[in-house]
Amino acid sequence: MQTKILRYGLWVAAGIATIFLLLVWCDVYGWSPIPEIRGRIKARIDVAHGRYRELGYGLPVPWLPAYESLLRKRYGVEFEAVSGCIVWKSLENYVAAYNGVSETAANRKFGHDIFKEVSEEARKTWELDRQLKTPIASQRFSSTSPSGSAISTRFADKSTRRRYSFANGIRISSSRAC
Repeated sequence: MQTKILRYGLWVAAGIATIFLLLVWCDVYGWSPIPEIRGRIKARIDVAHGRYRELGYGLPVPWLPAYESLLRKRYGVEFEAVSGCIVWKSLENYVAAYNGVSETAANRKFGHDIFKEVSEEARKTWELDRQLKTPIASQRFSSTSPSGSAISTRFADKSTRRRYSFANGIRISSSRAC
């Protein structure tokens, strides 16, 4: 009787140790199936209710407003930014799993890759609009020292989203990118 209890206890302890080591391994190597499962389930629920969404994160492309508008007006698909530049691996997995299900369902419903089509059209519209505008949005020249030796020039370059500052001939760049 005691040997059966001892054997059973060893099997339980071995199972708990295996699960613990598996969880530690997943944590060390950054893989967790939970966000992926949640993303797929949430996307399937949304698709079953007729809601199509695309999730995104990171620094948005300049033509994102046009992309969102075209996607919503033409196909009724919503775009939702779920995070900015700082993204955890679990959120990346969630978004990838959600978009995998949702985008496949939307493309199946409309018969072609609507996301690629809308993205290309929004980018082309943005580039055409950008070519029609002046290349430098604003320029400001000012003397920064009483003697006039240091001239500071600041302008916003809309294409790269950077802000440049020239002082004494030295170019200093601060990026708004992630």
